[in-house]
Amino acid sequence: MKQLEAHMERSLWKFVRGDEAAQAFETWLSQEPNLEARLGEHFASELIATDFHDAEAVRSMRESLGSLLRSLPGPRCCCIRLRDLDIVDMGSFRAPAPAFEQGRLWTHEDVMDTLATVRSRGEPHWWLRAARCTACGQAWLVGSEERQNDIFCLRRLDADELHSIKEQDRWPPDFDRYERLLQIGQEAGRSVRWVDPLDSSLGVTIADLARAKPGIKVSELARLLNLDGDLAAEMARRAEAQDGVTISFDTQPSR
Repeated sequence: MKQLEAHMERSLWKFVRGDEAAQAFETWLSQEPNLEARLGEHFASELIATDFHDAEAVRSMRESLGSLLRSLPGPRCCCIRLRDLDIVDMGSFRAPAPAFEQGRLWTHEDVMDTLATVRSRGEPHWWLRAARCTACGQAWLVGSEERQNDIFCLRRLDADELHSIKEQDRWPPDFDRYERLLQIGQEAGRSVRWVDPLDSSLGVTIADLARAKPGIKVSELARLLNLDGDLAAEMARRAEAQDGVTISFDTQPSR
């Protein structure tokens, strides 16, 4: 197989990691003139013959294509394997196939060690920074959610977005609210429970969430922080008394 052109490699990886829908990828294949020349006749024929309306066929092709792409030489980073919006666990990283190899212990250093900070947002957005990969040049919006689920939330940036951040201090709004980082973790199946919630950073987080969203509901806090309703209400009352925030008590205590 010949060296892939950069635009082709990006398009193939986009499909493998799940950022390109199967039918959209099928359309791209039909319009790509150098597919056979770059992938070889056999693999190109298999790719074109795939039934992109069949979920199992799509899964199988993503695995085959992922294995092929991972075997190619490239930068010493994971950027091209990450989805446009992705999360990386602090510590052990649950790297998803087919973009990542299964059966290998991944850690956040595999992803984050090449991401050099370009600009930090600063207070009150203490969790937010823009970074560029020192290996491939890809830019990322990075939200560090280190109070609840211990994850990095990553969003791919294009050149114009990075320029706006660097030169004009204009940031994409994706991670402007810490609540959004908690939602992303929740949607990805992260659900940390504290051994002693009353003696933890949860009180600080609740107060911060209420400052950012005055009148936030107790039920929202319970969902975001993986708390039962009674405990969330108790901690919300403490936050109101100690931090002067406003919270809506939409749940009734158990009897």
